[in-house]
Amino acid sequence: MEIQPLASFGDHVPLSQFKPDDTISTLAFSSDGQFLASGDQAGRVVVFRLNGHVTANSKPTVSFVTQVHAHKAQFDYFRSELSEMKVNSLKWVQRQSLNPLLLSCNSHDAKLWSFNASPKVVWNPYNAPQTLDEFVFPTARQCDTKYTSECVRTFTDIQTEYIVDLQCLPDQRSFLMVDVSCVKLWDIERDVKSVCLCKVSQQEPEITTSAIHNMYTSAFLIGDDYGVCRILDMRQQAEDLTPSIEVDTSLHTSRSQQMEGCDSIGSVVFSPCGNYFAVRRFGDVQVWDVRQPSAPSAKLDVQWFPGQMEWLVSDDYVKDQFRTAFTPNGKIVTGCYSADFVAWDHKSGKTTRHKAVSTRTPRPPPEPGRDFSKRVTVCEAHPNQEIVAVVSTAALFVFYEAP
Repeated sequence: MEIQPLASFGDHVPLSQFKPDDTISTLAFSSDGQFLASGDQAGRVVVFRLNGHVTANSKPTVSFVTQVHAHKAQFDYFRSELSEMKVNSLKWVQRQSLNPLLLSCNSHDAKLWSFNASPKVVWNPYNAPQTLDEFVFPTARQCDTKYTSECVRTFTDIQTEYIVDLQCLPDQRSFLMVDVSCVKLWDIERDVKSVCLCKVSQQEPEITTSAIHNMYTSAFLIGDDYGVCRILDMRQQAEDLTPSIEVDTSLHTSRSQQMEGCDSIGSVVFSPCGNYFAVRRFGDVQVWDVRQPSAPSAKLDVQWFPGQMEWLVSDDYVKDQFRTAFTPNGKIVTGCYSADFVAWDHKSGKTTRHKAVSTRTPRPPPEPGRDFSKRVTVCEAHPNQEIVAVVSTAALFVFYEAP
């Protein structure tokens, strides 16, 4: 995958001076690819807009739209604890509208945001004085669209432990709230009680991530802290679903990466065709075929630090999430520590490594050493163009593949 830089934001600050709250934790493209939203650990959501398409003679532009402080640290009296500001997940509601809707969540609640569009027209100056016969209406010089944000609704209940992910359903009326201990179905429009689709006991490993099937949207995938992935189908029954497919990724680890405590799943994603899903763990990416789930169809070792794994496990670095994406042509894009990210064609086995560094950076960042605070945290792919958004700690980079 030969990519070229398209745009970058937040890369003017050197990595040595960044603040932990500025770390971007999640990204989300809208279903039509027109908008890109980012959320950080300070609870801020920033929305960008992509204008144009990738062609042989042109490339799109990326512009800032608006920013909203979506989540703040608030004391929860039911749990007697302070909620986190960090934005854990962002998902656009799949509808064609002038005013797009966005779902965001932190550790304790989810919010529905409406971005209302209002045109702003700049007119050419009026030439005065003019006689009645010479009068000409001023012409528009520039027409922009400004967006204002509004929190439409908040979703929460006292049973929520810690929200890790959201998944919007294509019916445009409901979404899944993925908690460490359960998955609940919520209605966006009506004020009705949520439905618990599946629940794990306190003795079972916590849910860490999720994905929804691209073709059969009644099916969703969850991954847990012990490396087990389960596909569940909402058509099965109303509540307490049982897995249709269950795979244990820890049984297919390379010998060099077999170590207790390194099996937590940080990201799962379905392929565009829906026949495969990718599982990202700390050290590798596994691709599974839903038609033959007995073993992974492909596997790539991404990173491993032999002399430092014991303290990485003790400090929970092995549970860092590296959000992974499938591009429209089926390539997998995932991040690593430092400023590296990988594009992998799991069918041909071809792998290319890239760096998310700015042209304004005098030199690439050094290898991690014992500083594992800097990494490519999130990779997100455009739904229908070969455009990839990559987060390197607190900076956002957008790349494209020329046709």
